[in-house]
Amino acid sequence: DINELKKLTKVKNKYSLISQNVRSFLKNGDKVVELVEVIKPDFMCLQEIWLMTPQISGYKCLDVKRSNKRGGGVATLAKEGQMLNKIREILTKDIECICTESKDFLIYNIYLPPQSKTETALELLSNFTKSETSSKKDKVFVGDFNIDMITHSSKRELIWKFCTDNKIYPCISKPT
Repeated sequence: DINELKKLTKVKNKYSLISQNVRSFLKNGDKVVELVEVIKPDFMCLQEIWLMTPQISGYKCLDVKRSNKRGGGVATLAKEGQMLNKIREILTKDIECICTESKDFLIYNIYLPPQSKTETALELLSNFTKSETSSKKDKVFVGDFNIDMITHSSKRELIWKFCTDNKIYPCISKPT
């Protein structure tokens, strides 16, 4: 239900933000554009854009993508009129992340490839986020961690510990 989805996308009760693993923007970009036309989010975070920088009319795009092989890549897009600046990025075999700044908050758009070492990825992410502690802005973490957050596992426990240690509230309550 699109109306229910619109309610769930609000950040700070002011901005709408959607996050989606697109599994190749070249192949599936038309579906993303359809979603954008219906929801009209202020911000979008896309994972697995592969080698293509997403171009969506009315949106500014900042991305980080692999240059040496297919797959992965993350992009954060902002509707025209919304401030969006790239702060930093991480691009390793264990994590791909772009940190962007909007007027009121920081957005961490994260992708952990299936073969990534979760502990290494979270250590990198923790160090990455600590370097942004000078900002008094709220932080929003979105992405595809390739971890089942419902079923008990050691990877899930690592994510929960990272969230607890960083005062992050995970909003996942069912499989996605």
